[in-house]
Amino acid sequence: MNDENFNKYKEKIVYNFNKYKKHIFAGILSLSLIGNLSAYPYVKNSKNELQVVNTKIEQYKEKVSLSDSYKQQLDKLKATNAGLNDKTNKLEKEKLNLQESNKKLQESNKKLEETNKGLTDSINKVKQESNNRNTSTTNTTNSAKKQGHIVYVTATGGKYHGAGCRYLSRSCYEIDISDAKGRGYTPCSRCSP
Repeated sequence: MNDENFNKYKEKIVYNFNKYKKHIFAGILSLSLIGNLSAYPYVKNSKNELQVVNTKIEQYKEKVSLSDSYKQQLDKLKATNAGLNDKTNKLEKEKLNLQESNKKLQESNKKLEETNKGLTDSINKVKQESNNRNTSTTNTTNSAKKQGHIVYVTATGGKYHGAGCRYLSRSCYEIDISDAKGRGYTPCSRCSP
């Protein structure tokens, strides 16, 4: 086809289209109405189905609402549980700290009891030694008074002294001269009692 034929053919189509335009639109409209009318029984069924679907949607909305409510309750319970877990952990730590403190206090108490026992034993020993010295001094003094001549002996020395000797210390006790000689003490070279 050449351009001239093509233009003629085009003009013919446009002319026919304009001439039959109303008929074409009427045909299209009638076909669409016939198609809708033939689908009418399906529309009734669709309305019923739509009502069923709407009912199901409402039920689903209620379930979703309940689900949201349960979710909120679950979130609250989780928060409460987390808080209780925190409190439990704190109490466990506190319990461990108290157990450690109690253990340390028991160890300290045991050490104090041992120290107290040692001190009590030392005090009793010192009292016993003091009683023995007092008894010995009293016996010596009494026997020296009975026999007459008294000398003084120190706890560390090997000599006996007279009452005014400068080598005499405060930790001395009285004894009869014969007892001093009997125990192996020798006379002091300075005071010669």
